[in-house]
Amino acid sequence: MPRAALLLAVVVAFSLGGGDAPAHISGGTVVAFVAVESRSELVAFELSPTLLGRIAIASPQNVTTTGVLRYLLVTSPQAGTVSLVDSYTLRVAKVFRGFGRPLDVAVEGWNAYVTDARRNQLVVIDLVRRKIAAVFLFRAVRRTSPPATSRSSRMRRRTRT
Repeated sequence: MPRAALLLAVVVAFSLGGGDAPAHISGGTVVAFVAVESRSELVAFELSPTLLGRIAIASPQNVTTTGVLRYLLVTSPQAGTVSLVDSYTLRVAKVFRGFGRPLDVAVEGWNAYVTDARRNQLVVIDLVRRKIAAVFLFRAVRRTSPPATSRSSRMRRRTRT
C-alpha cells in the first residue's frame, strides 16, 4: 500500500472516529494502528508520519483497543484467528485460534466479544486470563406464525472445550 494511501486511511479513520485505526499515546505522541489486509500485517506509526513498526498478522481485518489502550485485538477472518497485540512492544502477545471466520471484535471491561460468522457464534475472551471464557451459539428459529417480537434468532450458551 503506498505511503500516501496509508496516511490517508489513518487520517480518514481518525476523523470519522473509526474502529479500524485505534491509537494510543506513547510518550506524548499519538500512535496509530492500521490493518493492511493485502499485506497481512498491522502497521504502527506516529502521525508525524514516522513508521514505528510492522507486525506480521495473517490477513488482519478489524482492529480495536482494550480499555487501557495497551493491547489491541485484531481479527483475521481468513486465518480463523484473533490476535492480542501489545501496543507498547509492537509484538503479538497471544493468538486465539479455532475460529471459523472471526469478523468483528468489541471490548467491554476485561472481556472481548468476537463474532464468528461461519459458526454463528459470539465468543467471549477473558482478557485477564487470556482464555476463551464462553461461546454463545445463534440458531435460526422456525416460525409457523408471525413472531411475537422482532427477534429472528435465539441465543444459547455452549461451553468450548
